Amino acid sequence: MARVAVPTNLRILLARSRSLAFKAKRKGSILLREEARRLRNFTRSELKRFQQEQLAKSLTARHKSGSDSVLFWNRTKRHFRTASSSLRGLISSSGESFKDPQNMANLAADYYEQLFEEPVVVRPHPYVDTTPPILDNHSDPIPLVTYPEILKVLVDRGILPDSQSGFRAGHRLQTRVLLLIEQISSYMSNSAPVATVFVDFKSAFDQLWFEGCLGKLTRMGIPLAFVKWIRVWLEGRRATIDIQGKRSRWFSIRRGGPQGSSFTPTLFIAYHADMEAFIPMAMSFFFADDLAAVVAGQMGIRYTDQCIDLERRLHSFFVHLEYYSALAVQPINYSKTQVMWSARA
Repeated sequence: MARVAVPTNLRILLARSRSLAFKAKRKGSILLREEARRLRNFTRSELKRFQQEQLAKSLTARHKSGSDSVLFWNRTKRHFRTASSSLRGLISSSGESFKDPQNMANLAADYYEQLFEEPVVVRPHPYVDTTPPILDNHSDPIPLVTYPEILKVLVDRGILPDSQSGFRAGHRLQTRVLLLIEQISSYMSNSAPVATVFVDFKSAFDQLWFEGCLGKLTRMGIPLAFVKWIRVWLEGRRATIDIQGKRSRWFSIRRGGPQGSSFTPTLFIAYHADMEAFIPMAMSFFFADDLAAVVAGQMGIRYTDQCIDLERRLHSFFVHLEYYSALAVQPINYSKTQVMWSARA
């Protein structure tokens, strides 16, 4: 897709702001310098808005039939692999290698059985050991429990957070990314140092705690019939590993949602709907099982003090995030969690 040229009026404004800046520097005029700064900021704002509009248009065009989308995917598909890599062997935790398909299947079964085992939780726990609320309509019969009905209940009760854009109809991921960039730019425009924390949760959908999730949904006011349906949908599952026609033993799955189900991401989002409330010191942007949290230093003070204040807020953020991770039994993947520092030069 061809890059759209910058409009003529913006190019003229950019040239005029540069000319004024050179003129102000040459004459030492404070008024000219202020005028050049005002014009430069206005032009940059207009240019940024133009680029955001073009980005939204290009992303929309790529998923519609037409010459632009055909050209884009024709250029992209050469980077796709025509076949997936074959599995030739596994290495155990002790360093021993296995190439026999049956041994590989058994080793994989041992790994996934441990991954999906029921978590050990210190009791009593607020999600499962407190008295659930009794609703006025708790005894009303629900003739049919379906995914659209459950989704409607979650939406009507305002459980799904607006800061979450992953796997949600009417919430575009690109819009959330643009809002994230806009938030960082807004803090930086006020000369505040900014830290953006990109949090990755370890095997997020596969670590869903059954009892905690069901107990939390009950306390959110989800009708009991829906909670029972979700319990039946989650529990009693088994799996086996097949490698080159050799099968492992069957093992039970006691945590995590079914792979490939459209309801698994929705249930994960509903379970963690209150995560944002646990980290109020940050602006949170959720992308399904990923979190981008923006933390800025206090404004209106010296830059050195701002950095010290930002360090204090980051420490508080990580303390609260780890507390929530332990409470929800949702482990953090520390090796993939990164922090980006941003500041004006």
